[in-house]
Amino acid sequence: MADASFAVTTQPLRLERLTSLLTTACEQSEPGAGAVVSFIGMVRNENQGRRVERLEYEAYEPLAIKAFERIADEATDRWPEARLAVHHRLGTLRIGETSVAIAAASPHRADAFAACRYAIE
Repeated sequence: MADASFAVTTQPLRLERLTSLLTTACEQSEPGAGAVVSFIGMVRNENQGRRVERLEYEAYEPLAIKAFERIADEATDRWPEARLAVHHRLGTLRIGETSVAIAAASPHRADAFAACRYAIE
């Protein structure tokens, strides 16, 4: 069964879904989450001085999921108590729509911030 913490989808992304996945997982582990940090990447109206009307995302789902899992494994190596969830949208996205949603949970906020930033970079 696939881990719902990592997904690519054509459906709108819901941050509350990611945070719910993480907090539920952390409630079942020791120690639990004391912090949840999130990042939302949105389609903006310009890039490098040029007007943007839309973005079009394509991905081979199994490979994208493996990449998310690798990123999460690398983050866990650095911040062992942190947990990540990464969802990315596919298809045509308009200005203001969410293209990527990331959440990181950890007993300590510094690790949650660091893991979330690591995931997007």
